[in-house]
Amino acid sequence: EMLFIAQFYLTFAFIFEYFFFICSILIMLQDGLFDQVAVPLLELNKPLPGISDIANKRISALDVAETFVQTPRVQQSVKIARIVIAFYRGLQSVARLFEDNDPDGMLLADNCVFRPGQRQKYICTGGLFI
Repeated sequence: EMLFIAQFYLTFAFIFEYFFFICSILIMLQDGLFDQVAVPLLELNKPLPGISDIANKRISALDVAETFVQTPRVQQSVKIARIVIAFYRGLQSVARLFEDNDPDGMLLADNCVFRPGQRQKYICTGGLFI
């Protein structure tokens, strides 16, 4: 029975920590902080007109850099740019699930009060916290 209680507590704690992480990411998205990093990278991933038409396939500036500039620094930069773009698109997808105007979305909380330095780090009400 004690093992079950410990497992339940750990699972519950993990869910709340995960919720806190998601809230932090959503706040970054709402503040536009991550947009300042990711949006310029999105431009590098757009198909290049002319070249894409001639090749009859999607070719971006990242593809050109990856193919024609074979230095380790550029190769690593292209890899990081692609990871940031994929992460950004994934975050946007998750954020859309929690939008207030989405009838199919999920309301996590109407209100959260964050209390750094206290035992209970946050108090949330409404949504899943009814």
